[in-house]
Amino acid sequence: MLYIAEDVSIPLKEIRIRAVRSSGPGGQHVNTASTKAVLRFNLGRSRRLTQLQKMLLRGKLRRRIGKDGVLTLACQTHRSFERNREEVLRRFADLLAEALAPVMERVRSGVPAGERRRRLESKKRRASVKRCRGPVRREDW
Repeated sequence: MLYIAEDVSIPLKEIRIRAVRSSGPGGQHVNTASTKAVLRFNLGRSRRLTQLQKMLLRGKLRRRIGKDGVLTLACQTHRSFERNREEVLRRFADLLAEALAPVMERVRSGVPAGERRRRLESKKRRASVKRCRGPVRREDW
């Protein structure tokens, strides 16, 4: 069982992880071992998520979900498949937890007193500059 939040958990049998050849440096080992972990999770077939949760995930993770409705994540940062598997599961849990977290609405607040004071001081300074210029005469043009 993979725990996402206090009320959301996903059985590991709903998650498919397979080993794939990893790209990048690694010497002779890179061409023989499949150390990259690719996680696939079918949102539509999940029995643990409610319809509302599935809808939220489809909306927030639409760039990561393919046309077939499968969420795909990959990890190849480590040199062993086991560590990449742990990492991709952690990323998956973090991604779902973040997507399912409720969005807090912004509470409008007033203009801070310091900001109001600075604005009025600026206006007074500008008025003082204009007042000290004196009258404009026709011959000065």
